[in-house]
Amino acid sequence: MIGAGSAGCIPGVTTPGATTPPSTGGSGSGSGSGGSSEGSQDGEGEDYIPPTGASEPLDEALGDAESAPPDGGDIEGAPPDAPNAPDTPDEPDVPGEPGEPEEPDIPDDWALEEVEKAVASGYVSDRLQSGYRLNITRYDFCDVLVRLLIESDDYCLDDYIDVPSPFEDIDDDIVTCLSDIGIVQGIGEGLFNPYGEITRQEAAVMLRRAALALGLADAGADTYFDDQQSVADWAVEALGFVVENRIMMGVGDNRFDPLGTYTRQQAYLTIIRLAEAVST
Repeated sequence: MIGAGSAGCIPGVTTPGATTPPSTGGSGSGSGSGGSSEGSQDGEGEDYIPPTGASEPLDEALGDAESAPPDGGDIEGAPPDAPNAPDTPDEPDVPGEPGEPEEPDIPDDWALEEVEKAVASGYVSDRLQSGYRLNITRYDFCDVLVRLLIESDDYCLDDYIDVPSPFEDIDDDIVTCLSDIGIVQGIGEGLFNPYGEITRQEAAVMLRRAALALGLADAGADTYFDDQQSVADWAVEALGFVVENRIMMGVGDNRFDPLGTYTRQQAYLTIIRLAEAVST
């Protein structure tokens, strides 16, 4: 682990690592807000922020993406030409067999500084301070996001302990809180899909909603990615917002990859960027 912070107002939790994954089979039976899916309403994403003046000119109209990639594009904050992070860590060597030593379970160099800030700020529970290259789930992204909201002192999970869940597949105060605030709306038909992997455009939508809940002005920008046409209509506005506020950017080669997955380390540095955008 690389450190720990504190997130107050979490029932039964004295450190950010004490939150446990939710149980499925919630008590509620509601449906996604407005009948739209969370796949059509939540978002995901994070990118490398290039030095000032290094951003690449935009060249397409915003139809379905977040923002122009930085300086020719870097992979979620990775240096140019760096390979995409694997979905799962390499299998460990079998004891007694020759092989390369296991790499330490720490964030990649390009993400390390911002991930450490997120951990020190109390946004990352102990449970999630490992497996940094793993794709983050929808529930775990909520776990990180709600801690930022709690730090603002405007929200408290204690208020949602006995509130019925609006979803049939999860009964958890974190998700119920974010649903009540309007940050998550499910995937439709009363489901939330807590253990599904979040997509970049889903993360973008959730980040924008959280930013507005925290008082950040709703200002966006047109984006011009080569894969703009792949962005869902419900995510276009959110992409412009997170790009304008330099919370998310692109994945390189002038692409946003809206349907791509999001790793834990990408999610953590996105959260710290959101926190910094709100505080400025």
